[in-house]
Amino acid sequence: MTGDLFTANTSANADAQAVSLNRIRVETAMSRFPIHRLAKKDTVTINLEQIAENGETDFKWEVQYVQKYGQPGPLAYKLDTLIVNRRIDEAGRPLPGIIKLGSLTQLCVDLGISDSGENRANLKKALHQNASAYITAKIPFRTKTGKDRWHEIGYNRYSVVFTGEVLPDGAVADAVYIVPNTSYRNLLNQVERRPLDYDYLKSLTPGAQRFYELASFQIFGSLAGGRPRAKMLYSDYCKFAPQNRYFEFDQVKKQMFKIHAPHREAGYIAKVDYQTVSEEGGEPDWEIFYTPGSKAIAEYQTFTRRQVRQAVEHSPLPLPAMAQLAATAGNDRGEGAEEGRGGLLDQLVDRGIAKRAAKELLEQLRPGQEVLDQLEYVDLLVANDSRGKLENPPGLYIKYLRDNIQPPADFVGSRKRLESEKANWEKSVNVAMLDQQKAEYDRYCEAETLKYIADVLPAAEYNAVHAKHVGQNRPLFPYKTTEELAEISHITARSEIREQQHLTLESFEDFISMRTPASPMN
Repeated sequence: MTGDLFTANTSANADAQAVSLNRIRVETAMSRFPIHRLAKKDTVTINLEQIAENGETDFKWEVQYVQKYGQPGPLAYKLDTLIVNRRIDEAGRPLPGIIKLGSLTQLCVDLGISDSGENRANLKKALHQNASAYITAKIPFRTKTGKDRWHEIGYNRYSVVFTGEVLPDGAVADAVYIVPNTSYRNLLNQVERRPLDYDYLKSLTPGAQRFYELASFQIFGSLAGGRPRAKMLYSDYCKFAPQNRYFEFDQVKKQMFKIHAPHREAGYIAKVDYQTVSEEGGEPDWEIFYTPGSKAIAEYQTFTRRQVRQAVEHSPLPLPAMAQLAATAGNDRGEGAEEGRGGLLDQLVDRGIAKRAAKELLEQLRPGQEVLDQLEYVDLLVANDSRGKLENPPGLYIKYLRDNIQPPADFVGSRKRLESEKANWEKSVNVAMLDQQKAEYDRYCEAETLKYIADVLPAAEYNAVHAKHVGQNRPLFPYKTTEELAEISHITARSEIREQQHLTLESFEDFISMRTPASPMN
């Protein structure tokens, strides 16, 4: 097994994350199957079929396109998944017969592209591509009531109506609308839906976004079942993405590295492992195992309101242990240096650097060189390389380490993030300890005051103090009963007696130093 270890950006505890997710609910029947090519050039054949051992069809899925508009590409994919799916989700169920998308200008804004004539023209073309994509399908799906059904049909999912054209109800369109095909609308009304993080979808390039849509099925299932890892077959991913399939592991690793990079950066996946398997025909294939990261755990807990049931040995490390791991993996100095070098060697090899070259790089590190920061910054550059300008990512890693190129000052990698999290954790421990100590001191003061009143203070003197406080508190608490007012006045009377030093109490500092051990954070 070859490990694709990436420990950066997994938070210490997903339970502690302040999670606020912009949820979108997506149907589970058709979203698993591809409609668009994600590459900017060429076309791909989308014709999938799987036959069970008994000869029955597990599923069949084919997409054809109109030559005039071309095959739906990356822009059509973003338009479909970020705009159309969002409007369908917002429309509720049962789905209306006409759905407003917005003006072309608004669509540019929603997609984060400039409002130009060229972009508006490209959007119109992409809308035509989506509307004209003809799907022939026989697929299983589960209804929102939990029943298993089959969907077997050939259709275009929806029609598109542009501003100024006439809608089916006779009104003139004031924006761009879609009109769902009746069969498509019936499916959407019946099918089970699942939540995804909409803002996360928007932040990803098409290839990485498609990975999130597909892998989230398995990752959600692994968390729900308490399994430490999710599994996906490489050949299956290539079919459903769709993307080119390779048969040499080095090519597979490089291909998947760029897809995994933004998800490792975001903490959606913490670790990737590959296991070589063979198909019946003898072609090599790989099972890819994903250890969910803190973001995946946070999504699961937010969407389900359930805590994960992961195996303990695979759960996130406590903060001090994570900080120690980052310290030893981030440099080759001090105690644990050999272990740190071994971890770094694996990370360099997993990023496509030959083992001999990786060893030489580690031997030439400068004192104080923060290797983990440099690796993660190049990870970010690779993840953001949507135009494919980086033809040799391993060479870029080598250059940054060999020349000790520093990431920008505002770059926050896992080392800095862990240092910040550790500091916040220590601060929260100290605050909690201080609150506990104050509560113990208050209980001590209250007990000593009660003892003083019972053993030393004459009853008549205490009753006089209490009666004075009843008079003072009556206008402050006009709606309290006589019994409630008396109880409040006992509290304020005891406070006055304590403050006027009718009894001698230890100071807070002396009380704490004599009764509790020193804080480990000091």
